[in-house]
Amino acid sequence: MYIAFTISAICECLADHQALGNIIGKDLYKEPGLSSIFLGEGVANLATSCLGGLGACSYGESVGTIGFSRCAASSVTGVAAIMMILLGFFEPIQAFISSIPSCVIGGGTACVLYGFISSSGIKLLKDVDLNNSKNLIICSVILAIGISGITIGGSVFSLSGTALALVVGIILNLILREKKNP
Repeated sequence: MYIAFTISAICECLADHQALGNIIGKDLYKEPGLSSIFLGEGVANLATSCLGGLGACSYGESVGTIGFSRCAASSVTGVAAIMMILLGFFEPIQAFISSIPSCVIGGGTACVLYGFISSSGIKLLKDVDLNNSKNLIICSVILAIGISGITIGGSVFSLSGTALALVVGIILNLILREKKNP
């Protein structure tokens, strides 16, 4: 289970930083570089585990927030985090936030943030040559599996949704051959 979580966290981290790089117009794989990205993820996991939390990974919600706010300054994120922590100590604010129905918060999250994350992923496809049959097949199968709800496996281990689409996409990429031009 730890291996599956680690692979999933690595893939999410890479995808989030690719999407974030596209938003801010910078190749984050080069600057600050993969070693810095993974060091940051590791330090964050160490901090959360020392404070009694679970393993963490980069979150698409943060990328979505940066995408629609167009504010990527880490100082703004830090100040906002400190403000949210401090506001959590005020009972009237806790009561107000608790009074908001979870369906309203969940609906807003689903519509705005997840919609933005999906759109960012689709935007990445502009760089893919979909005139190439191999790329078109892989992209089509991944999209179909990802939204279909198909599940394989049993009660001990199963794959569904995005995870299954990822695995099938990797396998298809390995077994499908490029068509050679004469």
